[in-house]
Amino acid sequence: MEIARFIGFLHPALVHFPIVLLLFAVALDLIGFFKRDPVIARFAQITLLLGTCATLFAFVAGNFAEIWAARDGVPQDPMEYHELMATITSWSFVFLAAARLFLGISTRRSAMAIYLILAVACCALLGYTGHLGAMLVYHHAAAVQVPGIAPAPTHEDLAILLQHQTQAAIFYSDMMHHIFGWLVLVLSIMLLIDLLSPEWGVQVRRLAPVLFLAGGVFLLIFSDQDAWPLYHVRPFRPLTDKEVLMHKIYAVLMIAMGLHGLIKRRQAAKIGKGLQNRLLAIFALVGGALLFTHVHSNAPYANVAAGVYIHHTVMGFVALLIGAVKLIEDHLQQKYQQGFPSTVSTRLTRSLTIAYPCLMIFEAFLLINYNEGLPWFLGYGRLSRSAPHRGLVAPLGRERAELTYNPTTQRFDLYLYHQSNDIPYPMKVYSAQLVIKIGGDTTALKLHPVDTDFSHYTAMATFLHSIPFFEPKALLWPFDRPPTAAPLVADFEPWIDHSAAFPHSYLPYVCPMHSNVGATHPGFCPICGMPLEPNKPSRPWGVLHDPGYTLDFTMLSVATSLPLSQTLSTSTKRPQAPSLSTIRAYAQAGHLLFPAQHVQLTPIISLQPGQLVRFVFTPRYQGQILHNLATVHEKKMHLIVLSQDLSFFDHIHPQLQPDGTLLIDYAFPFAGNFLLFADITPFGDRNQVFRIPVHVNGTPPPPKPLLVTPAQAKVFGPYRVQMLLTPRHPYWRDETVLTYTIWKNGLPVTDLQPYLGAAGHCVAISQDTMGYCHSHPLEVGEKHYGPTVRFHVLLSKPGIYKIWTQFKHEGKILTTDFVIRVQ
Repeated sequence: MEIARFIGFLHPALVHFPIVLLLFAVALDLIGFFKRDPVIARFAQITLLLGTCATLFAFVAGNFAEIWAARDGVPQDPMEYHELMATITSWSFVFLAAARLFLGISTRRSAMAIYLILAVACCALLGYTGHLGAMLVYHHAAAVQVPGIAPAPTHEDLAILLQHQTQAAIFYSDMMHHIFGWLVLVLSIMLLIDLLSPEWGVQVRRLAPVLFLAGGVFLLIFSDQDAWPLYHVRPFRPLTDKEVLMHKIYAVLMIAMGLHGLIKRRQAAKIGKGLQNRLLAIFALVGGALLFTHVHSNAPYANVAAGVYIHHTVMGFVALLIGAVKLIEDHLQQKYQQGFPSTVSTRLTRSLTIAYPCLMIFEAFLLINYNEGLPWFLGYGRLSRSAPHRGLVAPLGRERAELTYNPTTQRFDLYLYHQSNDIPYPMKVYSAQLVIKIGGDTTALKLHPVDTDFSHYTAMATFLHSIPFFEPKALLWPFDRPPTAAPLVADFEPWIDHSAAFPHSYLPYVCPMHSNVGATHPGFCPICGMPLEPNKPSRPWGVLHDPGYTLDFTMLSVATSLPLSQTLSTSTKRPQAPSLSTIRAYAQAGHLLFPAQHVQLTPIISLQPGQLVRFVFTPRYQGQILHNLATVHEKKMHLIVLSQDLSFFDHIHPQLQPDGTLLIDYAFPFAGNFLLFADITPFGDRNQVFRIPVHVNGTPPPPKPLLVTPAQAKVFGPYRVQMLLTPRHPYWRDETVLTYTIWKNGLPVTDLQPYLGAAGHCVAISQDTMGYCHSHPLEVGEKHYGPTVRFHVLLSKPGIYKIWTQFKHEGKILTTDFVIRVQ
């Protein structure tokens, strides 16, 4: 759908016109209100109408832009929120413009004052919506090419992109449009009868309010299968789904029109020809405007979505013409009644009177021939959606194509069919190319014919190994067209690994790092080697372990009078206390400084900075010592030591003893409050984290404020480390991808060594220290890593987080830290 891409491309250019026009219109109305100048008021009215029309066209272009932005990896949540605010803003100005038309130029000042207050509020909405659109560009790179960086959509984003309308839903939508097409056709015939035979018209006009009332009630009930007031529904969906809400609003307007017609039936002679009045014109304008904002949010399948937008835009445009014709005709009739007749105005009035039912008939024709998909009036007819090989289907010129991909063999197969059936469509070509898009990076593959009838082409793509999300597009240059002509394009849906998009929620055990890997029994992940854990609901904020699990913690003072071993001291002739750096090195490696028979352990009376202590951990389940701990990245326990202000960080590993306890010798570097996060994983269960506060006596250093890192990269000695976030500004409860790139002395580091069996380790702690996330990288099982390493983290509350990530290079541990804000 190249036309859909083109319209989406126009959105950034179109969106500035309504902003300027609408703000200018409200400003003119304010000036006209205080100066009481009808000329300024008339100019403001025209500007408001122009701005509202520009808003509708910008909204439609934004719908198309959203289709392709989602497929380029822009997160769904901020796009959906921007779309929601754009819908509210568009509807606000539509009803504001309708009210302005209804009020006219000369009206009571009290009514205009209320109108202006609402207009200023709508301008505030307009500004906020524009701000959200700018954030999509600057924060999420919407409509911006970012080469070399492949965005990693969350499971939620992938799951949304995989949604397709069912055949039953498509049939129901087509049926509802056809029913209302016949209703509009009946109204059109009534208008023609009224035009050709005024005597019969008086009788026919009496039926119009009944039709409006019946149509409104029918639409209110049956517009959507899964929304109130039908029986198998979610009761609040009319308030939460924009598509359903639009149906209900339009139904209420139809009911109001019907009731108004019934009440005013006796006064029809005074009002004029029942259907032909200003109220009906405004009804048509509002209805047409709402069609511009009609979004099938539950069916983002690209070809269907593009077809829906094109269909409704055309029908909305015709409805706007109907309303405009009726308004101009009404205005000319008022001039005639006021004694300003002219030959030109008389002829124009007659032309508009004829054009009005003709446009209604055309609108009925569009509705009766509506199909949920690519529009018939662009030559697609009833494009078949069947996929004989269970692949992706897309239009190819006037015909269609199907693409399949085998992740095991990395082979693509392109099949060509006739538009409305599964009969192969042979096409000889100068060239056939398959373009694969991953983020901002594109790769062209040559498609080779498989058989002699040229309806089947194939290509290989070995570089797609382990890529769960990419967007394919086929380009063919057929022999029956000049070589310089534009190619035929088949724009397919993104190829998405279903296992990556939908975690194995139905399996009892899943991998904590790869949620698409699951099993029916405890075991280990074949990708990262981590033990599988029960698939349980996530814990509430601040709850780090499950009920039944406890951890006994004791600190004992370590004293020795024996000479230290050669590994701890350069001298064996006399006792020597180990340095803090030596203690930390041994603690990180998971070793005790002193064997039990060489030390005296005494209770701690007053813990001092630099004092050597032994941590003793005893994990229990329902009171019993927990012996069966899983080995997670080569260790039974990961212990994170933090200062209260998060300025100090250490990652150490207590050693498991035969009696089930875990021991480590350690010394706190300075006075103050510290926190220990003890992370263990019982075999067959998920990880359990225990938060233990510790106080060290003495005068602590001044607390350091937690400031958000102002750049994407920081320098750590000779290393420059960049951390990119996807999305750029993380949202709570959404999966965030951290992409690290490491340089040393200006050169990319490609020889990172495995650290505890992986490319690195990542820990994120919230500012209030109640949130904890320990993540391991996606890159595992290699001898060397770099310069890029990726982590997935799930931060379940808005706020500030500090993230420490550790890598190993040239035998040394590189610890990096970044501070981010989660929205």
